[in-house]
Amino acid sequence: MSPTCLLVLRHCFSFYCLGIGLSTSLVRCGSSWSGGRTEREAAAATSARPTHRARAAVQGLEPTGVPNRRPLIDWTTGATGWWEMASSTGVVAFSGRPIRSADVVVRRELLRGLGRLNATSTVLQRARLADPLGGMWEAADVQWWWRRPRATDELALSVWFDEVGPVAAAGLTAWDDTWQADVFVLPSIVKEEDVWAATLEATAGHRGEALRLLVHEDDALLTDLAIRSGFAMTDELSGTAWMDADHHPPVAQVDGFAIVDRVVRADRPHPMIARNGELVERRLRQCSLYDPTLDLAVEDADGRVAGYALFWFDHTTLVGLLEPMRVEDEYQRRGLARMLLTNGLDRLARKGARRLKVGFGTDVARSLYLSAGFVQTSIDRLLIRPARREQ
Repeated sequence: MSPTCLLVLRHCFSFYCLGIGLSTSLVRCGSSWSGGRTEREAAAATSARPTHRARAAVQGLEPTGVPNRRPLIDWTTGATGWWEMASSTGVVAFSGRPIRSADVVVRRELLRGLGRLNATSTVLQRARLADPLGGMWEAADVQWWWRRPRATDELALSVWFDEVGPVAAAGLTAWDDTWQADVFVLPSIVKEEDVWAATLEATAGHRGEALRLLVHEDDALLTDLAIRSGFAMTDELSGTAWMDADHHPPVAQVDGFAIVDRVVRADRPHPMIARNGELVERRLRQCSLYDPTLDLAVEDADGRVAGYALFWFDHTTLVGLLEPMRVEDEYQRRGLARMLLTNGLDRLARKGARRLKVGFGTDVARSLYLSAGFVQTSIDRLLIRPARREQ
């Protein structure tokens, strides 16, 4: 046996203790995937066979086509390889008690830090492949939230896995005055109710924190779960808009200003430090989707930063996202927001993005994006649960 391979033998007795009742030997070999379908074929397959969505692409990497071989990713390091299964049933035995859902075996683990971030990113990628418009968030959204340390980073939260990878994750993100609760789930594999219950369970020891939840206005299930859990609907509205990348607007320029990225300006402090802290660039570079050529700033003729925008390209879903964009107060109303926007969208399209997405929370931002060709697809609502007093 190759010294690079790890042989793990599981005895029949231990499997019966786990409630599986089979004998399986697992061999992990190699460090990359072989064969497989394209991302577009994978998306078509998941749409055509909803009960097999759990076998969709993980990080854009497909099963190898070799019988009884399945992909594996280390959610802490991002290293990839595969598990080869000797079992005739095709069911992988992992630690923890599995839950059977149709023909898919699901297990639940507690993850924290970068391991949880990587797993959650994959849940959102698989969900996007299964539903082109469903859900609130992209993998890039949760990676953007990682930009600064938060009290919730090291919370151990539930993540559900099938034999391919993560299919659902509980989400808690500490903002300045509230914690944001989220349900990240691949449709039809794990019930949203179960993920919601695990999310609230994780807040039990933090009753002094107010909670918030953002939902699409037509998401009746999650809205009902939140209201029954003590959340109340607010009047705050936001929205989501999409665009076909082939229809992105032409690049706009403004005399006396230039667009630069972090490759060009690597020797200067990151323009987001003032609002996000000294660690912002280091934290962003820990994210699998961060690309310094999409981390843009607009400078005046003296090299002063007038604004910035960060664009994200997801190679798995082929979605390009803008998050965030800001023009400094003294430079507003000069067309610099459109300059940043159009330059970034053009770079996303050149990198291979097929669809472009933005979220907005103000009428000014909405007007900018719709004038550039985005089409609003949802109205999003904010629910709040006030902090609860310690008993």
